[in-house]
Amino acid sequence: MLKSGAFQGRGRAWLDIEDVSGFVASTKTLAATSAGEASLRGGYFNKDGTPNFTVNLSLRPQGARGLILVSAELASDPPSLNTESQGVSRVSATLIVEPAALARFAHQLSSIPKGAEVEATVPGHTAV
Repeated sequence: MLKSGAFQGRGRAWLDIEDVSGFVASTKTLAATSAGEASLRGGYFNKDGTPNFTVNLSLRPQGARGLILVSAELASDPPSLNTESQGVSRVSATLIVEPAALARFAHQLSSIPKGAEVEATVPGHTAV
């Protein structure tokens, strides 16, 4: 979920367990060292077999102070799965966070590979 004041967006996705495990490991490394990158994409397949990403998250170092750039793109379920709407809503945001916030986020994500359903949040305000 992306949220800032009254503005918010939410996305859900089917994620491969190996992709989640790799993302968690990369996120923990990035939080500890402010080096490297982490990305995670997931969603559904269209009727023609092409991917329809409803979650696209990327993390990378930003600047010389050790901060982390978080870029997120979220979308509602495709119309075939979304009983509330015939359209697809999309939201994207980019923010800069402290490594400590990213470490807490990685800790929340670490329970996903164990089969848990988790809503993970990078807490705090943008670091700029």
